[in-house]
Amino acid sequence: MDDLELNAVKSGDAVPVLTRGVITLDDGAFSTFPNVGDPLGVDIDNPGQMEPLSEEGGFTDGGVGLVLATGERVSDLGTDYFGGATQDATNGVTQTGKYAVIKLKL
Repeated sequence: MDDLELNAVKSGDAVPVLTRGVITLDDGAFSTFPNVGDPLGVDIDNPGQMEPLSEEGGFTDGGVGLVLATGERVSDLGTDYFGGATQDATNGVTQTGKYAVIKLKL
């Protein structure tokens, strides 16, 4: 079994880094949830999160990504990756969560 199957990296091993592609992120990846078409930048005030950029804020270079789509997922039958733990007093526990599909371009 190789190291990749064990999710382990030894000193000196090469590690793939995602720099381009279309990915889906939940709302926890953003300091402010973006709209479709928003360019994204790194939020320097909230490490590990992205934020929508605007021309009014001095944005001119395209950022690190572009929002292609957004949505909200609802699952009454159990938890899923994009689900949050919200309580619905009428129907019991309902799982909901926002997500954004982005084109990453680092």
